[in-house]
Amino acid sequence: MAKQADRKIHESSRRTLVRLAFLTLSVVPLVVCLVWSFLQYAGLNHTRQVAAWEELLSQRLGVYVSIEQVELLSPTRTRLHGLQIRDPENKVVYAIARVIDHQWSNELQRMKVYDLAVEGPRMAGAYPLLKDLLIRPSEQDCELELQFANVVIQGGIKPQSFPSADLHVFPTSSETSLELDIISQRYQDKKPIRISLTRFHGEGNQRTELSFVSSETPLPCSLVRWFQPGISSFGEGAELLGSATLGFDSNGWRLLINRAQKPVQELTIQKIDFETLSWNAPEIVTGQGRVVLKDLDASPAGLTRVWGLMQIEHGEIQRQFLQVAGRQLGVILPEHLQAAPAGTEGFGRIGLWFHVDLSGSPTVNLAGDLEIAVQGGEVRKGSLLEDRAGNPMAAKFDWDTPVRLPSLLQAFKPSGGGLVYGVEFASSSVPKRGYAPVTSVLESWLKPKQEILHSQRNARASRTTMH
Repeated sequence: MAKQADRKIHESSRRTLVRLAFLTLSVVPLVVCLVWSFLQYAGLNHTRQVAAWEELLSQRLGVYVSIEQVELLSPTRTRLHGLQIRDPENKVVYAIARVIDHQWSNELQRMKVYDLAVEGPRMAGAYPLLKDLLIRPSEQDCELELQFANVVIQGGIKPQSFPSADLHVFPTSSETSLELDIISQRYQDKKPIRISLTRFHGEGNQRTELSFVSSETPLPCSLVRWFQPGISSFGEGAELLGSATLGFDSNGWRLLINRAQKPVQELTIQKIDFETLSWNAPEIVTGQGRVVLKDLDASPAGLTRVWGLMQIEHGEIQRQFLQVAGRQLGVILPEHLQAAPAGTEGFGRIGLWFHVDLSGSPTVNLAGDLEIAVQGGEVRKGSLLEDRAGNPMAAKFDWDTPVRLPSLLQAFKPSGGGLVYGVEFASSSVPKRGYAPVTSVLESWLKPKQEILHSQRNARASRTTMH
């Protein structure tokens, strides 16, 4: 029966069927792939691909995006060449990337960015790019991962290079989180700098929280100045090390450094050039040092509390400022400084603990951090100023005795008529570089809080009168 069935199919028919199967299963798919590949790289289709990607990225980022070339490597992988991000109005360049390798799936989008050049003065415009992504709850909850290789930030005294950086975006219906890890060229073997930005989407919890953690790798203040120009007054080499949290909501912003939080928060501003500080105008003290902030609560309403340590090395300090501090702040001075003529005094170290609390009745506590020998040969901390040979020049021990706010302001208040602590300065130097002197800065921080406290006292007094 099988032989009879074979005889029913003629030899020529079998050959025809084999040829047809070969064409259908081999030749036709090959031709389709070749035609598809040709169309993908043809000039007209390439122009359409470039235009489609430019439109997609421009709409998502809210800026003008231009691309030189689009390379389709697979159905889920695309490579973009010569990408530029520009201002949508004046077409000023924000950033340029040589190559972007883009892969995607249903749950993850991964982009590798090579040779990214960012214009530092335009970095402040980066937040609006992220704002639209952060404020909209995600419907697909698709994670986004960006890996940067060789990032250069231009526009400062010298370009700053970072060998790599990683950006992760985790969108959900309740919040959108963004985590940026930056590896420094000088500290490649240390933990990276982490900057986290979280937007909460709940109806009663629409706030944004920015946290900074840099336990081993310091963040140059020259990068932060593009977002907050005032930080440049710390000096070109100043750095941030530690952690802090900045929150935004409908009431404004709030900056917190809280040692009670887990992990413990502490922020150090190091390599400060005190000669360039805006609040140090005219120059009360010069030298290089650091400020360690262990507790801080500040908002547009003013300073609520701050606790920290200030250390300065190898500088000069105004003698008359020391004499005023002796009279107004209870600083102990040797006799030769109490009667010294106006001028500056060289020093080796300054160590000063300070604590300001304006949450209730305003209190200011000050004490020295350097060791000093007291009566009986006992060595204790309390010296706040040493000469270059290590001998004490000024001391303050009574940390528990608060300083009155008017006395603190009086210690920093310069004399009128061009005289600053009894030293004549040129009119162009008062205030130095057009900055406000320290008294104005202190009063600008304290006045809003004092007005709030004053209004609260009046409210309590009126309620007492009514009862």
